[in-house]
Amino acid sequence: MVNHGLTMYKLCFRLFSHTIDINLPLFFSVFLIFLFLVSPAWPANWYVSNDGAGIRNGTSINNSWPKTAIQWNRMRAGDTLYIVGVLHGLFTFNVQANGTINTYFTIAGYDSTSGIVKGYEYPYKAWTGPDIYGTYRISYNNVCHGLYEWITAFGPLNYKKLNDAGKVPDRTWVEGSYYYDKMNKILYWKPYGGTITNKTATVYHSSAVYLDGRSWVKVTNLKTVGTEWCIGSTAPSNHIWLDHLTIENTMKRCSYNAAIQVGLAKTLPGTDNVRISYCTISDGDNGIYTFSQSTSTNNDNIKIDHNTITNMYGNADAHCIGFQGGSNNIIEYNDLSYCNTGITMFSFARQQANKNIIRYNHVYKMEGNRAPDPGNKGWNRGYGIGWEGNVTDPSLRTENWVYYNIVHDCSGNIPFGINSKAVKGSLNYTLNNVVRNCNPSYRISGNGSGIGVGGVYQNNISLEPGGAYSWHWQDGAFHNGDYSGITVNHNLYYPDGNRFRLGNRDYNFAGWKNQLRAKNVRGADLKSNLSDPLFINSSGSYFKATDFQIKSASPTIDNGDNSAWSGKPGIFDFTGSTGITDSSGTIIAPGGVVDIGAYEGAIPESKLPRPPINLKVINE
Repeated sequence: MVNHGLTMYKLCFRLFSHTIDINLPLFFSVFLIFLFLVSPAWPANWYVSNDGAGIRNGTSINNSWPKTAIQWNRMRAGDTLYIVGVLHGLFTFNVQANGTINTYFTIAGYDSTSGIVKGYEYPYKAWTGPDIYGTYRISYNNVCHGLYEWITAFGPLNYKKLNDAGKVPDRTWVEGSYYYDKMNKILYWKPYGGTITNKTATVYHSSAVYLDGRSWVKVTNLKTVGTEWCIGSTAPSNHIWLDHLTIENTMKRCSYNAAIQVGLAKTLPGTDNVRISYCTISDGDNGIYTFSQSTSTNNDNIKIDHNTITNMYGNADAHCIGFQGGSNNIIEYNDLSYCNTGITMFSFARQQANKNIIRYNHVYKMEGNRAPDPGNKGWNRGYGIGWEGNVTDPSLRTENWVYYNIVHDCSGNIPFGINSKAVKGSLNYTLNNVVRNCNPSYRISGNGSGIGVGGVYQNNISLEPGGAYSWHWQDGAFHNGDYSGITVNHNLYYPDGNRFRLGNRDYNFAGWKNQLRAKNVRGADLKSNLSDPLFINSSGSYFKATDFQIKSASPTIDNGDNSAWSGKPGIFDFTGSTGITDSSGTIIAPGGVVDIGAYEGAIPESKLPRPPINLKVINE
């Protein structure tokens, strides 16, 4: 490799030494100017804190910008803006810098104490009281989505959420309550511990961090409270990466109530190439939601991975993850719990949603009662992974893959485990999943009275379906009765009984297979199995993903079908470590045959949980 700087130095030295006496200070000045002109600019670090520090020019921690005076025009690709401590008392935070191709502009927490807390703040001296019920009051004329209290000296990240009492103070009020009297514009607060001295209350209004019209921006290592993240809400954005964020108690700001909203602008060309990874999202209306209404404004190439999303409620959707349209998206390695639905993939009638991958996710405790349902429209769904919207053109919803997911414990209006809503003629795959205690485990759902249904369902397990009917399968109707586009085979069900619903009748396993043959369903479940899968269930309650690992005597071992995986490279089981195919698509699963279910290979007997040797069982 040629060192151009050294070569130029030698040339300059020879030139100067043969013509004039060398003026060393002048020579080195010229040399340094030359290096400055030909060398790339070094990435710079910048700093912002709540109130600023020192001379407030952003160049160091001790000279940080205040939150309201960030000089965005000084920052460029490769730079990092560090948030020192907590930015709080803000209404909005608009990111106004970009990166360039393959070089991010980064916003990062300086350390583990860094964060953003939005909302109007009122210190204890601003409140009047206490009254005879121990409550305090303040005049307030704005939106109130919640109230949080925190000890002023400890900072707003160490907050306690107050409960809405739902009425003006009376003797029933308990500590840790609040109420906003909208008619009289009065906000009431009964603090934890009975006193507000040295405390501050934050009123959560409608606050957000905006990444609109931005490109190549990464945000990492932050905790945010009462704050939505709005990506492409007024103008499309591209190559945005949210990484290792903790997002709590999000409130409505970008119009659709989600902790992270993508593409709400719904304008050309859509917000694409977004990654959301290793985030913990809790306590809000929705977790992650992407928006579009046509193929031209789709949000494509979005990757949502390794996130934990829990406790969504109070919205008609209340999804952990929700998509409206979009292609080439990947949703993987997420832990999703306590929402109305786990993963919802919606598309309009003429909107493309192709080549999406949903894999290696743990989806559990979906509860329909988390979504209010005024007018009984069926919003309180309570399902695991599902597609919605009626698409009759098979080319607009095809080559979607749902595999190696674990779904369990669903309750609600339509509490199924997995539903692909595939059209006849499309290629949509539901493979190697496990569903327990949902009703039904798997659902055939049509897209219109004039078209048949499709999809490939192989290597899946249905264990102990719950609910009122306890179906392994349910035909959701809304199609023309043509089942010839479906493939169903190499699955495992337990237990038997009239748990297979097709048309308007329930069948046992034998009757189900007869009906599938009669309706020309490919495979007709003829190579499927009716037996206990022998999961280890180490927790004893089927709550953890590892409970669905199999014992060495499991009938799932080497009883799957390789055909769907052969030729598809880089497939792993639920663990992400046991290979199913190699980089060329050759089957490398242990035993040479894919197992049924989400785990490949048995847990050795020596590693199974054992009772203590001194355990005594006493019957009384």
